[in-house]
Amino acid sequence: MSYARFGEFSDVYIWGDGEYLFCDLCKLNDRRVQRFASRREMLEHLFQHRRIGHLIPDFAIERLEYEIDQYGDDYAATAKQSSADYGRQILANLEEMIGDSA
Repeated sequence: MSYARFGEFSDVYIWGDGEYLFCDLCKLNDRRVQRFASRREMLEHLFQHRRIGHLIPDFAIERLEYEIDQYGDDYAATAKQSSADYGRQILANLEEMIGDSA
C-alpha cells in the first residue's frame, strides 16, 4: 500500500510490501530505492527530504505517526493489521460522505 505517490504535491513514492517500507527512485539516493524496517526510520527519511525542499504530503507523515501510535515502530510485525484498519477507515469515511449527501 502506498503512503505517497509522485505527483504535483509529492516528490516521493513511498510504499510498503508488508515487510519493509520503500522510498522508490529516491532523490536522496541517486534515484535508487531505499528500504526501511521501521516507521520511525521512514519518518526521519521523509523529514530529510523536506529539509532540502522536496514536497512530502502531510498525510504520509500523519499516517506514519498514527501507525506508530497505534501499532508501534516495527513495520513488518503490524503491516497487515494497519493496512486492513486503514482500508476500513477509508470505507467508513466514504459511507459517511454518501450518507450525508443522501
